[in-house]
Amino acid sequence: MKKNGFAILYTILVITIALTLSMNVSSIIVKERSLSRVARNSIDARAAADMGMECMLFRDKMPTEFDVVKNPMFFLFSCGLDKNNNPVNYIANLTASTASSFEYSVSNNSSVDGACFKAYLNRDLTTAPFSTRVQVYGYNICDITNSDRVERGVEAKYTTLMSGGGGGSVNTFSFVGSTNAFGNANNVTSGSLDTTGANLIVIALASYSSVAIPTITDSYSNSWVALNNYDGGTPPTARYTLFYSINPVVGTGHTFTASSSSGYPAMNVLAFSSNGSPSFDQENGNGLSSGTSATVGPVTPTNNNSLIVTGVNSWQANASASVNSGFTLTTSNGYVPSTTFGSAAAYLIQTTLSSVSPTWSFTSSTNGTGVGIAVFNP
Repeated sequence: MKKNGFAILYTILVITIALTLSMNVSSIIVKERSLSRVARNSIDARAAADMGMECMLFRDKMPTEFDVVKNPMFFLFSCGLDKNNNPVNYIANLTASTASSFEYSVSNNSSVDGACFKAYLNRDLTTAPFSTRVQVYGYNICDITNSDRVERGVEAKYTTLMSGGGGGSVNTFSFVGSTNAFGNANNVTSGSLDTTGANLIVIALASYSSVAIPTITDSYSNSWVALNNYDGGTPPTARYTLFYSINPVVGTGHTFTASSSSGYPAMNVLAFSSNGSPSFDQENGNGLSSGTSATVGPVTPTNNNSLIVTGVNSWQANASASVNSGFTLTTSNGYVPSTTFGSAAAYLIQTTLSSVSPTWSFTSSTNGTGVGIAVFNP
């Protein structure tokens, strides 16, 4: 009996040790599986963050997206696929915007079965090149109520030469050429100009304010947009009007005509080429009843490398014009009584945007002067 009791005790001891070892091994296995799941979820979250960063950098290479002018509220885009191979949609909201910086907040905009990300893009506009900071947070599971959701983040800092992004590519203008026309009370046609390569043509027109604005046509049958009129006060006086044509038909032998009935037109034609998609930004102008100088503006371009064109007319013989603030004078003509008004035009390609307000000066006092200025995005 004593031997049997010892055998039972020995058996219980062995079973207890085996159970303890089994429980410890099971606990280790459970913990390892949990750690393995966390590691897998962390890898998936980091992959989502990396994918989100790639999407943000790709989108910022497009100057039409992270741009407070073109997208002043929000824009939509898709990035990646969910578990069902459906595109994951995102919305970028402009959450802060001042003269010196802006920020977009990006979040998913659809029900997602799988990973997704959220992101923030902040750009400092103090001076070019513009400092940009992108923060992206990836999630293995987009559902915020899921206890297995893991967050991982990545950050990128870089500079761009364009306030609206563009991945550092620079859109800017170059001057193609100019011509002018004057010397008839009714209709004037310019000399021929080779406008090959131009995608913006600007015409600064002087005319008599007591009659209808002259009609602008050209030898390639382009369409023209007229901006506001500026004159020296109560008619009769000289009137300034700026016309422009974006993406016109261009080529050699290009001529321009201003047609009127006793409008005494004088026009200055300027052609420019942009490696981007030029667009009208803003204008300003005023009139001067008499004097030896006329200041126009101010204007502050929306973008760097903008084109600024200014023009002036005069009603005084021998009152030749000049302009300051770094503008380049292109063509001009003097006033001829009963024949034509005096006119002049100049341009500035402003590398870094800033407020500008040029002053036109005349060699003698002029009457009834109109002066204007317009800005074009590159």
